[in-house]
Amino acid sequence: MAPDGQHVAAYSGARYGEWIILLVSVSEWQTEAPSEVMARERIGRWHPVVAEILSAGRLDGIGKEHRRRAAVLLHCLATEAAARGIQVELVKQVEGRDY
Repeated sequence: MAPDGQHVAAYSGARYGEWIILLVSVSEWQTEAPSEVMARERIGRWHPVVAEILSAGRLDGIGKEHRRRAAVLLHCLATEAAARGIQVELVKQVEGRDY
């Protein structure tokens, strides 16, 4: 049992059968409870970034039966990030062959 704020991490070593076991601090994102659970059937107002993604058809590459679930997941991530003070913005698609 690890003390509060820490957990046991185990990694395989360089040689076969070797294990490295460490006591490490738990990251803030793992200890902070989500501000809101998004388990609704209907979302009244999409996060602005998700609304832009949907209107631009950027989820069209996902099968129709999974598209709504993907949008809900993106909405939950964006909403939670904004609640924690993390700026969420859309990455613009690059035109042409540039990466």
